[in-house]
Amino acid sequence: MATQPIRAVLIGAGQRGAKDYAPFALKNPDQLQFVAVAEPILARREGFARQHNIPAERQFESWEELLALPQLGDAALVATQDWQHTAPALAVMRAGYHLLLEKPMATNAADCIALVKTSRETERQLHICHPFTGTFTGTSFDSKTRVGFEPSPFIPADAYPSEQKCSGR
Repeated sequence: MATQPIRAVLIGAGQRGAKDYAPFALKNPDQLQFVAVAEPILARREGFARQHNIPAERQFESWEELLALPQLGDAALVATQDWQHTAPALAVMRAGYHLLLEKPMATNAADCIALVKTSRETERQLHICHPFTGTFTGTSFDSKTRVGFEPSPFIPADAYPSEQKCSGR
């Protein structure tokens, strides 16, 4: 029996969202398909939508607009600016999506705790991921060591040519 691809929404169609993670969906449409995008920069939003065949009614300027609708997919990829991670990440889990969250998980410990707590309360998977290019920043950390997460099956580590490190609940 064939499995259906994960249907995902993208929040943040910048470098990491659109150029590092999304090509996996283009190369592996049987595993991952993007069904909506939220991105404030029109050119990025339209470019991503064009590549992934996302209709105009599923292209949003903000994540709040996207999440105001009934759930559109199984999972969300949040790849906004680092300081913007927490609010959309909490909101997508509360909206019923499993979450792949670009590193850093958050910019302070209280937000990290809130994310883990919300994941447990909503029973939504929380995965922290980054396709490393040989650089390790002080704001990211090995979440398995810190909060006891296990490796993520959401996007396999060998999907990218660069070294990648993923962790998840």
